[in-house]
Amino acid sequence: YIMSSLTSESTPRPAALPAAAPLPPPGPPPPKPCEEYNINENDDGCILGEGGFGVVTREKCGFKLIKCKGKYVAKKILTRYDTLTEVLLKQEKRIYEQLSKNPSEYVLNMYGSIINEENTKVTQYFEYIGGKELYEYTEKRFISDIVIGLIKGLKHIHDQNVIHCDVKPENIIIDTSKEPYRPVYIDLSLIHISEP
Repeated sequence: YIMSSLTSESTPRPAALPAAAPLPPPGPPPPKPCEEYNINENDDGCILGEGGFGVVTREKCGFKLIKCKGKYVAKKILTRYDTLTEVLLKQEKRIYEQLSKNPSEYVLNMYGSIINEENTKVTQYFEYIGGKELYEYTEKRFISDIVIGLIKGLKHIHDQNVIHCDVKPENIIIDTSKEPYRPVYIDLSLIHISEP
């Protein structure tokens, strides 16, 4: 009895805990790769590719600052922004502007880019090409169309006094959205403008 009365008198009572704040409503689930969505899911914002540079997502075309064509656009968000990246971005923009004067179905179109220097984030908007990279393409259909398109596309780039310095299967997408399939040169960051 003595022990219990000492304990009860010497132990302070805990203060009442404040009421817990209500939890915010759950947001949308994080995006996942486009191929993981089924036909009934909303796949707007799905991931086309990601790496050390940032992430590329497929978005519905409907931006205030960017004029785009077609139903979708490929949105590339670069998370690394430094002096070298700035130089490469300016060069890439100049290349796309040069090529857009005389567009080709075999060369990717850039709709625009936005640089946010406060949080060092760059967002680029490109034509969306539905298909797969050349190195993944294993079909025998339309091989002659693809080979001829590769030649026409590279010739078109060179005719604009531009030299593509990074031609490889990973930088060519086979557009399978309509027949005959066509190759499209992408990733024009390693390109040089030659003087005529």
